[in-house]
Amino acid sequence: ISISGHRMTLLELFQVDVKAEVVVVTDCAPPSSRVGVGDELLCLSRGLLFSGPSALVLPLRKGRAGPHAATLRHFYSALEAGTPADVALQKSQASCKREFPHMADWAPLAVYGL
Repeated sequence: ISISGHRMTLLELFQVDVKAEVVVVTDCAPPSSRVGVGDELLCLSRGLLFSGPSALVLPLRKGRAGPHAATLRHFYSALEAGTPADVALQKSQASCKREFPHMADWAPLAVYGL
């Protein structure tokens, strides 16, 4: 797994103590996710959940920058208001759906954990 240009193994990720309740992977494309040896997206999600947060928000596919940023703005606003991560993402996607009606624009993120 490469995080901020640093290669990190799953064993190293297991040793990280994340103090956040929610971790958001904000890259507009999923990490080189391939089925097979070293499935990076699966390892990333398991490793991050093991490291402490109760929820992860991960990209399912590459999204357009504008709609992706709008979805995250709505998501962070809902989180700051005390909304749980799964409901916050659902609300942010519903808000963005009005502005960006195509599903590919408002649905590239998913919540894991909780």
